Amino acid sequence: MAAPFDLEALTVRGEPVKVVPDVRLRISNGGAHFALSQTGTLAYVTGGLDTFAESFIAERSGRQVARLDETVSTGNPAFSPDGKRVALTLYRGGTFGVGVYDLERRLLTPVALAGDSAYPIWTRDGDRVTFLSNAGGRYNYYSMRFDGGGTPEPLFSTDQGFSAVRSAWSPDGRQFVYAKAGGKTGLDIWTHSPGEQATPRPLINTAANESFPSFSPDGRFIAYQSDESGAVEVYVRPFPQVDTRRELISRSGGTAPRWSRDGTEILYLSEKGIMSVPVAYGRGETSSPLPGQPSVALAMTGLSSFDVSPDGRTFAIERVPVEKAAREIHVVVNWFEELKRLVPAR
Repeated sequence: MAAPFDLEALTVRGEPVKVVPDVRLRISNGGAHFALSQTGTLAYVTGGLDTFAESFIAERSGRQVARLDETVSTGNPAFSPDGKRVALTLYRGGTFGVGVYDLERRLLTPVALAGDSAYPIWTRDGDRVTFLSNAGGRYNYYSMRFDGGGTPEPLFSTDQGFSAVRSAWSPDGRQFVYAKAGGKTGLDIWTHSPGEQATPRPLINTAANESFPSFSPDGRFIAYQSDESGAVEVYVRPFPQVDTRRELISRSGGTAPRWSRDGTEILYLSEKGIMSVPVAYGRGETSSPLPGQPSVALAMTGLSSFDVSPDGRTFAIERVPVEKAAREIHVVVNWFEELKRLVPAR
């Protein structure tokens, strides 16, 4: 769509006009697949809506052992502490929701809330899920029973400018860490103690963008992704003394880190699939993790999110099927002349 714009008054003049039909939209964030150059070249992808993804359980060999519901588009899987359920983001008819899939019963139960909800994680007791939602108007994090019973409880009293990425609870359940925009410092990781008087505070805030926090099982360390080197890589810092040490974990790019439940490996996504870095520890409570070399834990393309089961044997995976991906880009030169014809300046 396009509309004439008054640069002096900073207002739109006239009604929007459709100028390019059937531009592909990305369900996961609302983005449209098009770009314009300063010289008037248009590039775009057609095809309606991207599928949000399919979600399934796979062994480390790559063999699929369970599909996490085939009736809706799903993503952002997160295992419950006992490994019997998986929380998911659902996409249905233009809105996002949260659901819980029971692996034994093979049953998906939506968590009913108004508005859009996404990025569920589990509380440490496994009785509740925490997720981002605009059910109250502005986006906030809520916790509620995984079966949809009871009343959702907001974690924050005011809008914090949250970013739509995965958050994390500390193993003791006292600290909630999440990503939010930090102005000049880009995307930062913040921490909050719900139910206490302390106000949210920045935990990792540099000039780079940091997100996707994941706690070690003992709560002493936090893994996250950052673009401080130019490429997005995975790092680990002590918690809560995050400024005392920083360890590079990934090589040649890494995103969305997850710590295994026994603390012996850090897993993350790369172009190759799911990578694994073995972790050893020195002696003493103040010892830092000693990461090994990354290796491929699961070779598979098209992965956008994952979680590792409590026993470490399987992965819950979000994947965009290759066969549903766009296969061509349309390029139009001198497109500004066509734009002027369709939407003349007034």
